[in-house]
Amino acid sequence: MLVSQIVWLTLILGLFSWWGHLLRSQGAHIAKLEMATGISSQLASTHLQKLNRIVFWEAGTMVLLVISITLYLLWLFLRDARRARSVQAFFAGVTHELRTPMTSIRLQAESIAEKTDPADPKNKLVDRLLEDAGQLESHLEQTLELAHIESGASPQLQVINLNEFMERFLDDWRYTHGINNPTISHDMGNAECMADPIALKTIFRNLLENTLKHSGKTNARVSLHASTQGQQVITSYSDNGQGFTQDPRALAKVFAKGQSSTGSGVGLYLITALMKLMHGKATFDSNNGFNARLEFPTAIMQKEISSEP
Repeated sequence: MLVSQIVWLTLILGLFSWWGHLLRSQGAHIAKLEMATGISSQLASTHLQKLNRIVFWEAGTMVLLVISITLYLLWLFLRDARRARSVQAFFAGVTHELRTPMTSIRLQAESIAEKTDPADPKNKLVDRLLEDAGQLESHLEQTLELAHIESGASPQLQVINLNEFMERFLDDWRYTHGINNPTISHDMGNAECMADPIALKTIFRNLLENTLKHSGKTNARVSLHASTQGQQVITSYSDNGQGFTQDPRALAKVFAKGQSSTGSGVGLYLITALMKLMHGKATFDSNNGFNARLEFPTAIMQKEISSEP
């Protein structure tokens, strides 16, 4: 913003300087013509001085006005930028502080569930407590990740074997979500990509939570497949849900969500933003359910990207 304002002021000052020089030179030329027609040199000089004063005061007033407005707009921008950073830091701090008690609440709910007889009517309340705690914990994670992205943090890229990663990720997912699980089949082959493991967990967690929220089915099924194509690793995700009717490009914007969605509109935006940060790409479509295509760079492609000036 500061650089753009300096360029803007330089351009304006240059234009006014050129305009003033042009008027002064034309005024001097007119004075010569007046003297050539018989007008006294004193009168012609008086006209020229009057023109120079008009040019000086008008141009000077306009330049001061433009500079004042520019500085005011710059001050407004810097004030809003500081306020935005403060809000981001506040939400990041609050979210981080809430993670520990939320984890404790979920663990205590799991402990209560283990000690509750499945036939006990209270077991439904415990299941509801577990479900709500999991959803709130997910929202907190999304908020923290969103603040992390907006702060401009860079991902820590490393070579990841998708098959090994997915095995560990799904074990954790099934342990956390219990029976509230879609049927997941995956064939990642031996594909290896460059990615941030924490970002990768966020991406697949948001995809699965999107399926749970919007599939509209109790027997939701998810299929995952990965293959190496040239210098890219293509990972496809598909479920048997009801899909969506909106423009898929709009769903990748922050706080954008479907007409019947009850989510926050952050999940798919996080996926898109994290893939861009990792020099990849995410696209979504609705063909017999919800589908996502994730394009990761390989180690060779990442090396070429890093070597670019």
